[in-house]
Amino acid sequence: MSHYARARLAFLAALALLAPSVADAQASPDSAARAVAMQRLSFLAGRWSGDASAARPGGGRIAMRQVESIRFAVGGQVLVLEGLGRRLAGGVPGDTVFQALGIIDWMPDRGYRMRSWILNGLQGEFPIAATDSGFSWRTSVPGGQMEYVMTLTPAGEWRERGTFIGASGGSFLVVDMLLKRTGTLPPN
Repeated sequence: MSHYARARLAFLAALALLAPSVADAQASPDSAARAVAMQRLSFLAGRWSGDASAARPGGGRIAMRQVESIRFAVGGQVLVLEGLGRRLAGGVPGDTVFQALGIIDWMPDRGYRMRSWILNGLQGEFPIAATDSGFSWRTSVPGGQMEYVMTLTPAGEWRERGTFIGASGGSFLVVDMLLKRTGTLPPN
């Protein structure tokens, strides 16, 4: 047997021994616990649409039509959130002014966390405080913090507000949106 054939046989034998541990790692007991914990946020799954507004850096507000598409992935262990905001001109959505991707997961040692990326290049990872009808998170920004609070209204609408909280204690509303469920999305 040639050196190449022996090396290939040794590699295949090692791979065969490793395969069960890889399969076990993909189906660890924690995966079921993660999927159960993520069900607390199952009310978010679906397609949502509605009006939103955001503060402009120079003052005033910009009106948007916001769409959120949310689905479970990886066997229910993560929630994938995709948001798209288009400027409203005469009630008609126009150019994209906001786009984001977020992934929420849960781990027993740290709870819920969200990793997000937005159109302007910002990204981050944030702890999430989840409830049966919403969630909230904070992130540091120059001069203070942003606090986002999402709640499901009694009418079943998604109400989210993002408030800037200055280091000196002052605050003002940056993001305000009210969305209605417009459909469902299949899990991935």
